[in-house]
Amino acid sequence: MKKVTLLFCLLIAGINVHSQDILEKNEEQPKYDQQIGVNSTALISQLINFSSTFSFFNNDYIFTYKKQKNNKVFRFGFGGSFLYQNTELDKRTNISGKLRFGRERFTNISKRWRVFYGGDAKTNFEYTKATFLNEPIKAISLGGGPIAGLQFNINSRLSLSTEASFDLFFTRETDERGKSWGITSTFAIPDFFYLNFDF
Repeated sequence: MKKVTLLFCLLIAGINVHSQDILEKNEEQPKYDQQIGVNSTALISQLINFSSTFSFFNNDYIFTYKKQKNNKVFRFGFGGSFLYQNTELDKRTNISGKLRFGRERFTNISKRWRVFYGGDAKTNFEYTKATFLNEPIKAISLGGGPIAGLQFNINSRLSLSTEASFDLFFTRETDERGKSWGITSTFAIPDFFYLNFDF
């Protein structure tokens, strides 16, 4: 993960140098009010994953969508994971899904850099089945919290962004012992990058 993060930092530095003259020549950039994004860090991690375990999209939010009106933005994201593991001692399947929607505001601090902040409502679902379990484990969570992030504009359409979030979840879990309830909090650090396209 550190190597992937370093790679993106070097990429930003390179783009910053080579796109300087392009941005200066285009003082007034075309305005687009919609944006789609893909979690590039997650996809690169999957490409360089050489373990014997098969996993697909093992990350929180793979795809995002944003709709802008003035400096207010509606945000939506979804993702999940599928993990299958088959060893001599255990056979395990894990499936999870994640969904979020919320609002954000932004401030352009320069031609390239944008700071954004807001909040999300989130729901998570997880299903685990393993050889040593008599019944599968099912869990569903509802919650949300504030977010804050940073966006680097490559040109008028392409950008890279990352963000941090703090969430509080109310979780219900069902297993062979019955149902249980709980409250958890999570803090997600900005150790990933989204590649965004405006249209």
